[in-house]
Amino acid sequence: MQQTLHVGSLRVANWTGTDLTMSAPAPPVLRGDATLVGQILLDVVKAVRGEAPLLEEALLARFEADVPPRSLSDDELAERLETLTGENSGFLLDTTGKDLKAHETIVRLAHFLIMAANDAAAPRLPIRSSKAGKTAAQAVANLLDPTDEPPRETRRHQFVRPPSASQKGKASPTGGGLELKLR
Repeated sequence: MQQTLHVGSLRVANWTGTDLTMSAPAPPVLRGDATLVGQILLDVVKAVRGEAPLLEEALLARFEADVPPRSLSDDELAERLETLTGENSGFLLDTTGKDLKAHETIVRLAHFLIMAANDAAAPRLPIRSSKAGKTAAQAVANLLDPTDEPPRETRRHQFVRPPSASQKGKASPTGGGLELKLR
């Protein structure tokens, strides 16, 4: 029987007890809703200036899933960085304190900016269905498209339709509709 195991960030696939095949995690890709325009980039600059070695090509953050950042020219990377940050790429490169002419500098900058943009983007949370959520959605739907069903009673309040004018012999002070009577 084959199983898939997760060990840290690595996925171990096709494990049969003694035989296993390892596969590296997919590299991070810039999310479509991610941007750093108007953001303070000091933490990114600190990371780029750091001495930690850059990850291997297969793990570098990318603008597109199938395009490694080292395969893009300096001009292409500069254009994408300007779009991502709203800042001049020359200014961004100056802040790194690294060799401005080295392709590795702009690749390093791109990697850390993509990671920061993905982190800054709103988290993608799964929508969970609950009884309360369904009840609230139904209440809104009823407000938008009311039916002839009478309102339901709640614990603290009772919604009551006032008698019609013909039943009382005079017009309703509220002009019809619903009245809220507190218990």
